[in-house]
Amino acid sequence: AMNYVETTAFDKNTPITDARWVEHGPYSVGGRTRTPLIDKNDPTGKAAFAAGVAGGIWYTKDIMSSNVTWEPINDYLDNLAIVTVVQDENNPQIMYFGTGEAYNNSDAVRGLGIWKSTDGGVSWNHLTITSNFQYVMRMAIHPNGDVYAATDGNGLHSNIVGKNGLHLKSNRDVFLMSHGSNATVVSTTGGNSGK
Repeated sequence: AMNYVETTAFDKNTPITDARWVEHGPYSVGGRTRTPLIDKNDPTGKAAFAAGVAGGIWYTKDIMSSNVTWEPINDYLDNLAIVTVVQDENNPQIMYFGTGEAYNNSDAVRGLGIWKSTDGGVSWNHLTITSNFQYVMRMAIHPNGDVYAATDGNGLHSNIVGKNGLHLKSNRDVFLMSHGSNATVVSTTGGNSGK
């Protein structure tokens, strides 16, 4: 299905008819897994990260294996409520993850902000300036190096991290729409959308 989305022009009125989903784990993660990510550092495209809302961040070297093996990256992070993971396409050694699930479910786990890796996800450093961000629902990295994070109730904060600053908006989602070499940042705020 992922390959279908990457190689097919998106049209919301055209159903995806030939996509096939196969479960590949991780099976031993506590909580929900909201953020699978294919590791851009792996030339085979088989290595992947997955993060559990209450189970931390996990890694596999071969997501396509019939017997996928997942290993936790670090069980001793200050917060394991990882909801979003992003990787810089221009420098895949740079990664971020955000913590805290704010989807109004009764067992949502609070976060403690954003972490950054400069070694492809091997080690992570807490960006302490984001410690008061209890819910970071989604992140995106613009091709120009700007880092965007959808946070809950924290307003707009800029120039925190990233090449040109980390932009945080009080919203539910943020993603990039690519147009060749250009990209547009789109966010949603409780049913409304904005750029």
